[in-house]
Amino acid sequence: MTRPSAQAVRRTAVDLSDQMGPHLSHAKDVMVETVIPKARETMVETVIPKARDAKDVMVETVIPKAKDTMVDTVLPKARETMVETVIPKAKATGVGLAMRAGLVEAPKQRHPWRKAAIVGVIGVGAYAAWNAWRLPRQSDDWTQPDPAMGGVRTDDRTEGEIPGVPVETNRSAF
Repeated sequence: MTRPSAQAVRRTAVDLSDQMGPHLSHAKDVMVETVIPKARETMVETVIPKARDAKDVMVETVIPKAKDTMVDTVLPKARETMVETVIPKAKATGVGLAMRAGLVEAPKQRHPWRKAAIVGVIGVGAYAAWNAWRLPRQSDDWTQPDPAMGGVRTDDRTEGEIPGVPVETNRSAF
């Protein structure tokens, strides 16, 4: 702003202040002396008691009825609607959007016979283990050693005739 224009603005502001100053002062006096006290009286006499009555009515009747209505009718219907329609759609939409955005990988497809194959392998293994455990115990004469187990020589050959056993052995070493 140039110097002459700044002086013109200052002169206009001073002239406006001289003209409006008395009016603004009078308006302030009227507000403080008459309007605010009358508004305060009106509030104390009429509005505050009615507000207290309205609060009592709300607390005693309206809120309990609204709460009962919400608990008895609205919440079960809302829950039912959420479970039946909204939640599955939201899950499907959320997963679909995340997959499209590349934030989540698509769920892997499971082999249709995987669980049956695992259960079958466990069953066959259990059956084989049970048979292996039962096999040595099938004999009725469980006190006698099994001849197939070895350890007892039943032939009448001499030590020289048995392959792998030298003829002259020192029996005292045993």
